[in-house]
Amino acid sequence: MKKVIGLTGPIGSGKSSVSEILRTNGAQIIDADIIARKVVQKGTVLLKKLQNTFGSNILDHEGNLNRRALGKLVFEKDEKREMLNELLHPAIIEEVEKYLEVFFNESKAIVAVIDAALLIETGLDQKVDQVWYVDAEVDLRIKRIIQRDKIAFKEAMNRVKAQPGQVENKKKSHIIIDNNGDRHGLSKQVEHYFNQFMEENQ
Repeated sequence: MKKVIGLTGPIGSGKSSVSEILRTNGAQIIDADIIARKVVQKGTVLLKKLQNTFGSNILDHEGNLNRRALGKLVFEKDEKREMLNELLHPAIIEEVEKYLEVFFNESKAIVAVIDAALLIETGLDQKVDQVWYVDAEVDLRIKRIIQRDKIAFKEAMNRVKAQPGQVENKKKSHIIIDNNGDRHGLSKQVEHYFNQFMEENQ
């Protein structure tokens, strides 16, 4: 029987690393961040709505979404971030549901993973069999964000602060993955929990 894992956790915790390990173990990954990029591609109705809401400064010179410009805008003010979420989330959820339909009806994989920072906030946790939460210390997360996105400390801190409710999300999760160590230790954890999940759902 096919099963779905929901993967969540705060920015910089290492969800992508966990996803990659799960992918190498045969899981099909449904990445909400990739979907978020897809639904706002140049020429889409949603990109036009974003432009009308936040202004043309969120576009680059070719008319594509400048994610860094938009991010800087919405991570500084809660109300702008809420406006963005109200526009984005329905489109992302709709696409995730399409991917799940393909997974259940066509994919050879027996486990799908929905990788989404806002898995619980969007209600996508209701579509999974188990929620996994990737955790890491704040200082380490900020360091990762700065290195990954090439941004200043203040901007990285704003992104961290923009994700309240992590304590509650952690409580609602079935599995907590500690990503404060190295890749080898992370792989051992993920493979242990994945094998356990597979055994329980044979």
